[in-house]
Amino acid sequence: VAPTVAIGSDGFVRITSSNTSGAQLAMTQCTNATCSTYNFTNVDPNYEPLGGSIIDRVPIEMASDTFARIAYYDYNGGTDANLMFAQCTNASCSTNTLTTVDGTGDVGAYPSMTLGSDGFARIVYLDITNLGWKFAQCTNASCSTSNQTTLATDATNLQASAITMGPDGFPRIVYWMSATNLELVRCTNAACTTNVKTDFDASMNDTDGIAITIGNDGFPRIINTYFSN
Repeated sequence: VAPTVAIGSDGFVRITSSNTSGAQLAMTQCTNATCSTYNFTNVDPNYEPLGGSIIDRVPIEMASDTFARIAYYDYNGGTDANLMFAQCTNASCSTNTLTTVDGTGDVGAYPSMTLGSDGFARIVYLDITNLGWKFAQCTNASCSTSNQTTLATDATNLQASAITMGPDGFPRIVYWMSATNLELVRCTNAACTTNVKTDFDASMNDTDGIAITIGNDGFPRIINTYFSN
């Protein structure tokens, strides 16, 4: 379900995925270039997904210690849905520190993640309870401490988000607010408590994913894939 990839310092791929039937949150550490040899780890044995192509997306980034960082949505039957974070402490992530980043209401779906210049994670994620989007600035490696900011409420299309770091060192975030409206957030401080928001008409019916990067001119580039009716 919605696998994501990153490249380790050894040049080999790391892959995360969730398995709705086996309820596994897994990381595969490829140990050669073709990934014909690998280490497979069930990162969180208590993980419970909701199920879906993007809602259980498991973003991964490689930190300066050469180990992976993973963000994910633990549905837990809907009674205690949380935004979770795994700090891998070895190459295969068979040892790790698991942290509940945000457990206030039903939060954590559609997560996207990047790392700041401090090496700590920045995560944008859905607040289902309040029909909006939130941002977490992790302030340590395990994300056991973080600054959390509500970016938007009253969204009607709760389906996808993306995040990257701008040339000023602050995040650029994009998410869907309605079926035809994307919102771009330019954070103007590290916690994104101050920001500039721009809405633009994407004229699309439904989304199956969104991505953002920064061009050589310092401006965002955004791509969206969507279902056509």
